[in-house]
Amino acid sequence: MKRFQDSQGSEWDVVVGRASWGVFLFLFVPVEGEEARQVTLSATSADEAEAALARTDASELRRLLGDSEPRVP
Repeated sequence: MKRFQDSQGSEWDVVVGRASWGVFLFLFVPVEGEEARQVTLSATSADEAEAALARTDASELRRLLGDSEPRVP
């Protein structure tokens, strides 16, 4: 998990999640308010997805949050 601030100063936690058919996601969970969001990764394994999160900096997380969609339960 990583915590970062979006361009408006709101804090988000981002974690690796998994959807159907083995698709990995970054799940963006707001610390306060708002709704959870998600963006699909090109990772093919949980280890690869976790490594992607580890090397993704706050600037890139802000960009990915901007590209994300509302979380589908």
